[in-house]
Amino acid sequence: MKILFIEPCYKNFGGYFRAINIAKSMSLKNIKIDLLIPSNKRLFLSIKKEKINKNLTLYELPRFYINFFFQGRLLRGFIGLFFSLLGKYDLIHAFMPIEFESNIPAFFLKLLGKKVIMDWDDMFENGQFKNNFLIHSYIKFCEKFFPKYIKNYTVTTDTLEKITKKRGATNVLTIINGVDYHQVKIIDKKSAQTILKLNPKYKYILTFGNTLSPQRAKPLFSFIQKLIDINHNIYIITNFDPNHLINEYDLNHIINKEAISHIINVGYITDLSTYLSAVDATMLLIPPGLLEKTSFPIRIGTYLSAESIIITNDTGTYVNRILKQYKCAIIDKDLDKLAHLTSNILNNPNKHIKLKLNTKIAKKELSWKNITMSLIHYYQNL
Repeated sequence: MKILFIEPCYKNFGGYFRAINIAKSMSLKNIKIDLLIPSNKRLFLSIKKEKINKNLTLYELPRFYINFFFQGRLLRGFIGLFFSLLGKYDLIHAFMPIEFESNIPAFFLKLLGKKVIMDWDDMFENGQFKNNFLIHSYIKFCEKFFPKYIKNYTVTTDTLEKITKKRGATNVLTIINGVDYHQVKIIDKKSAQTILKLNPKYKYILTFGNTLSPQRAKPLFSFIQKLIDINHNIYIITNFDPNHLINEYDLNHIINKEAISHIINVGYITDLSTYLSAVDATMLLIPPGLLEKTSFPIRIGTYLSAESIIITNDTGTYVNRILKQYKCAIIDKDLDKLAHLTSNILNNPNKHIKLKLNTKIAKKELSWKNITMSLIHYYQNL
């Protein structure tokens, strides 16, 4: 079996991690995969081929970055279409229905009677572009039209599965964003803290990301304030400037200077394994709402790869339910209770060790190798 994957995110960003990990898992099961992604260079006018293993080949496509909206997406969409037509593929698996790189080849290939699957990992309707009439209209069209047109879908959550079926798709498979077992190299905690010059008498929590929206920033800073009020020996390590975000989103009424002094901004994290090995827990605060319920953050897999205890608030998401199932997280609906739970567990070695053991179980069972087993049958049935 030979399959073409089309992913609109460039290497080491966003949806790339989902596509590459699914592709690797399938290639190790003797399925041949070609994966198309954009170059991560602002100006790149050729096609770069890289052999990942005997069954997986990565192609980086041309990119000319003018701004966020103009960077060669249409061109890559038609290159993907030509790849699809010339490559003698059994199936085409296109990622993200709102992106030209995916929906242009998907549309024409379906029209030509080819077997096409669309992967939908995030809902953008009523999201960050909701105030831009033109872009939001395009997003709504794509997210409502393609489930009717392309009946085969893979999605990340049960909520997104229900929406996809309601909009017309009939063959839908849920695959969460899993754990790359070898993503994080776990090293001795004391050694990691020595490398990073962290004081072992304090407790450290790591939270990071490429972007932090106002919806996520508000519960995060609110929680940090509550946590520091309870325990002054806890520090938060981040890759963002807290003062910049607090001023930009007008959050000065949520967090005071004392709590802000407990946030350590280390900037871009190049050695993620060392930071994840050095801290006592990781954190992801999730705001309520439909968009969050349709999403399964890739960071959860990264945290579990490090066998890290996860601190998160319970907003009824699919992520919440899975973390509860494995009992590998500090979780509560109420931020005050969550702060007390966090302080208690981080200062209780027995409770901490028990949760750490559960993260090892979750890491194994939620590995990409395990969660993509159902995808083989899905492909074979098509």
